[in-house]
Amino acid sequence: MAYDNVQGRLVPVDSDIIKIKGKGDTWTCMFFDAPGKQCSIYSDRPLECRALKCWDTRDLEKLYAENRLTRADLMSEVEGLWDLIDSHHKRCDYARIQHLINNLGNEPKYSARRELAEIIKYDIEIHELVVSRGKMDPAMLDFLFGRPLYKTLPKYGIKVRQQGGKITLVKV
Repeated sequence: MAYDNVQGRLVPVDSDIIKIKGKGDTWTCMFFDAPGKQCSIYSDRPLECRALKCWDTRDLEKLYAENRLTRADLMSEVEGLWDLIDSHHKRCDYARIQHLINNLGNEPKYSARRELAEIIKYDIEIHELVVSRGKMDPAMLDFLFGRPLYKTLPKYGIKVRQQGGKITLVKV
């Protein structure tokens, strides 16, 4: 799932959407020079930035349908890492997560709740493992694995609480 700026909502995506990281916890482009009110990489800006006209998004919308650069294009040659990324993507599939959310409390013995909690725990553990054992820069994690589920699930009406090794899900 990704936030589609054109549609103004979260949508399932067929492929990765790689974008420039924001400054800190904001969506402001890391290359935007606020005091100068300009792009610091203007002459070398990405294609999407060249096509973007805030007042008319049609050109950018056309680019959405083109073959986009994916994480696989950039990371598939990194031995071992791509397998981990791909495995994570399959295990933390948002179609499955949406199905589980739709069935919270409806299945016997809360199996949907248990499975969803296991997926979230896996997501948290992979993030921690890649940093601790793989010595990966934590700033790379969103690119490699997407935002952590505990941060994205509130948009689905689910708050995640973690205490020790236990995951608790609360509908909001």
